[in-house]
Amino acid sequence: MKEDLEMMLDTLGKYTILYVEDNEEMRISMEDFFANCFKRIVTVSSADEALALLREDSYAFDIVMSDVNMPKMDGCELVAHIKNAYPHILTYTLSAYSKEDLPQTCKPHFAFFKPVAYEAMLEKIYEDIVNRS
Repeated sequence: MKEDLEMMLDTLGKYTILYVEDNEEMRISMEDFFANCFKRIVTVSSADEALALLREDSYAFDIVMSDVNMPKMDGCELVAHIKNAYPHILTYTLSAYSKEDLPQTCKPHFAFFKPVAYEAMLEKIYEDIVNRS
């Protein structure tokens, strides 16, 4: 089991993640967690900021994870836009909604739910990376 975890973290450690979250406390918490798992973590507080970074260089990021409930453009809209414009990027949403209460626009996108099950989150991302290779 330990070898599996080491292999997973070794693989994840080669990837860069962009995390989009308007709640500063949650953004800092996730940044601290992701810093131990990924090569690089960049955090922003809005979909507009995320899209600006992607327009500059979409290949700077391998993964984008966004909170669902944000002002202006919510995370589901952001992820849909990224999947369309930048299909090489793995995308995920993170939501405080229950699965049943998740907005309809999120249904086609994979969502993690708060409180975050960190190990399950990393396993899913790792699985998606391996399946893409």
